[in-house]
Amino acid sequence: MRDYFFEGVRRLDWGLGNPNFTGALIATLMISLWIAAYLWKYGFWLSLSANAVLGACLVHTYSRGSVVALVGGTIVLVCCVRRWPANRIIACVVTAAALVGYSGYLGASKRYEPGFVAQDGSVVNRWAIYEKVPRMMWDAPEGWGAGRASDAYRQWYQETGRLEKYRQLVSSHLTWLVEFGWGIRIAYVLSWAAVIVLCFPGRAQHWLSVPLAVWICFGLSASFSDTAHQPWLWIVPTLSLVCVVVARVVVADWPSGILFAVSAVAGMMLLGVLAVLGGMGKGHLELALRQGIVTIGKGGEQLSVFVAKPDQAVLGAFYGHKLRSAAEDSNLAPRFHIQWKEHSRNIQDVDIAVVSGVGVAEEKLQFNPVAARRIWLINPGNPSNTVFEQLKEHGEVHVLLGAFWTGEAKLFWEPQGIASKRFTIEPCPLAGQYVPNWLTAVLSVEGATF
Repeated sequence: MRDYFFEGVRRLDWGLGNPNFTGALIATLMISLWIAAYLWKYGFWLSLSANAVLGACLVHTYSRGSVVALVGGTIVLVCCVRRWPANRIIACVVTAAALVGYSGYLGASKRYEPGFVAQDGSVVNRWAIYEKVPRMMWDAPEGWGAGRASDAYRQWYQETGRLEKYRQLVSSHLTWLVEFGWGIRIAYVLSWAAVIVLCFPGRAQHWLSVPLAVWICFGLSASFSDTAHQPWLWIVPTLSLVCVVVARVVVADWPSGILFAVSAVAGMMLLGVLAVLGGMGKGHLELALRQGIVTIGKGGEQLSVFVAKPDQAVLGAFYGHKLRSAAEDSNLAPRFHIQWKEHSRNIQDVDIAVVSGVGVAEEKLQFNPVAARRIWLINPGNPSNTVFEQLKEHGEVHVLLGAFWTGEAKLFWEPQGIASKRFTIEPCPLAGQYVPNWLTAVLSVEGATF
């Protein structure tokens, strides 16, 4: 389990593995505990005391997103609260001031301030991702696939030369909007809109401001981190929603249809804005995901290249950077077709096909081997019988093997150059399992320059 530090101080994580997750949990608990103020005569003082203790813990997480989430939920509570006696207002102000002072004493304010009033590396990286999300949604109407959002960003949208890897798109909401198609995108936004309306307090049930604030707090925390990917962080918001539904059933008090309609329209407008921004954000390279195949190029291409199910152990974790650079700078202006999903359409007409690593172990090739002028195998594994028979039918197969690669399959492929004229074995010097110059080797045969 990884430990997180800020200026030599270990950030509090309660053993949850990430202080941002801990901060989101603490912020949500702080908001939810205000329900005691509605249920008990002295509940206000219990809630305030608990918030003071949890607030000190929140400061120790040094989580900026959780602080923003807490502030958002608190604003909802303050806007919905009825008139409080002066002593309660003073107590809240004193507690808030004490927590601010405590954050300064710990030096946590040094972490908060750059994110809010100045440039900070973490914040800059987040905005670099956020600004690409509309285009990622536009380019992939079917969605990039569950668990593939960060990989899609790294290969096709991250600035070339940058080597950061992300678990998610540092936002659960944006990650899911990118990973799934428009049907699920619409359902997701409408679900949030319905929850907000259900929790919206009325005159008869003023306490609903607490569940509303809980969901606002939780939603904001999931905007700055992948907190919503942690199932246990849904427990408090889900319990609050269950209480809301039960209470509304008991008293037969439901929001009007107009509120649901207005929230649905607002949600659709939000998606519409993202779609418009995505359409306007197109770059000079054409990029699209259709039926499981990523296509990238400038148009007017002279060469069509298909990359079957890229093995990142062989082609590299940033193989997309190489493909983008070649599509933009090569004199051949190649158009690349990359098999992105397990079940994708077959490519029938390509000039060059590239199969790497475990790709040859598939049941069959995802392209027409007869139509391809050349087939390149990059450090291929042991092929399935079907794939090997398909390859034997092709006239020109180049097998690029890393000189220092010690894979078992190397013993299978090296003799093929002697046994059959169809296979050309080409050693790649200074390469092991990872072949850094594989694309240069493939395109240079076609007379490409970069």
